[in-house]
Amino acid sequence: MEQNTTKRIAKNTLMLYFRQILIMLTNVNGRKLAYAITPDGISELTERGRKFARRTFAIVNEYNDILFDVISNAKAAGKKSVVLYGDSYIRFLIAYVCMTLDLEFKKKNLTTEIDVDSFCLVGELEENKDIEKMTDLGCYSLIDVVSIKEFL
Repeated sequence: MEQNTTKRIAKNTLMLYFRQILIMLTNVNGRKLAYAITPDGISELTERGRKFARRTFAIVNEYNDILFDVISNAKAAGKKSVVLYGDSYIRFLIAYVCMTLDLEFKKKNLTTEIDVDSFCLVGELEENKDIEKMTDLGCYSLIDVVSIKEFL
């Protein structure tokens, strides 16, 4: 059933592109098709890429603002450094905020002892069980920090 639904969605999407003349298809033989993207199709894909980039940049900017506020509060509470346990796609943002606020940034493995004098974050790329374990030990989940407005 799921496979039929996927095929139907793919067929409907292709039909939409055909109606807009974004893709040209030719039948190579009974089993293979060749396609080419028209100039209008390239323009459409370029615009979609730009929209995606704008949305992504807006999200990154929002995360940067949130991290700045949270880490500023940690600094005001007396924390001298920020430690990221594990891995994160937005590690560069944490490092940038720390540099801006003149705080030391450290990245450590999950097996390293918790630094109680630092503001500790656990990266979103870790297993849920490891994130829970680290939050039980006093770290903050990076997912919670950037997604929960009440965190501030």
